[in-house]
Amino acid sequence: MGLEILSRIGLTPNEIKVYDALLSLGSTPAGEIIKKTGLFRPRVYEVLDRLIGRGLVSFVVINGVKNFQASNPQRLADYIEEKEGELKDLREGEIGSLIRLLEKKRNVPETDIRVYMGFKGVKVVLDDMLNELRNSGSYVAFAGGQFKPKMGVYYDKFQNTKKRLRVKSRFLYDESMRERKDILETTFGKWRFHEKKYHSPTDMFIFNDKIIMTVWNAEPYFAIYIKNKEVAKIYKGYFNLIWKIAKP
Repeated sequence: MGLEILSRIGLTPNEIKVYDALLSLGSTPAGEIIKKTGLFRPRVYEVLDRLIGRGLVSFVVINGVKNFQASNPQRLADYIEEKEGELKDLREGEIGSLIRLLEKKRNVPETDIRVYMGFKGVKVVLDDMLNELRNSGSYVAFAGGQFKPKMGVYYDKFQNTKKRLRVKSRFLYDESMRERKDILETTFGKWRFHEKKYHSPTDMFIFNDKIIMTVWNAEPYFAIYIKNKEVAKIYKGYFNLIWKIAKP
């Protein structure tokens, strides 16, 4: 694993290059860093200022010359924790207000259809559903039992998030799912069973005025998001009709 992973916590390529040079050089004047990195002097000083501001580099003055050195690498963990705290505060404060303002301005068509591809795409649209339903919202789903096999550990995370956000859910499975204790015992919600002959390779989540259909028997698998009040109402009614005659 190389230092390029530091780009994931916000360091630029030049910052990584200078930090890496300091790790091997130890306490050193800027001239040695310039030689080691090949960067121009003004750019090196700009980078050093930013790294000092992040607490990743420190300096001492020896005989009137600044000598720079990399902080203890443990500082990286502290820096990440600080950034997480800043982002949390930002999300709960200013960003939260900005999101609400932008949602009011956003022009969303009465019918909205989108396709989300692969693991990340399906995760995004299902996470969005839970965020919309947080604090006692609810959804119903025609479930085929492929969510957990296809999405792996995300399935358990999804269920835990649903429980934490107090999102209610009901599922309709076919009878073959009675034996799938690995799924039923980790699923937060209520379910009933219908005949095996109606088994489907897709899942359909219905909530508010929206539908999410996950198609698992494709490569890559994908999700279709549909926002349409009348369509959602029809499928919700269809679900409730089957729910009444399905077996616990």
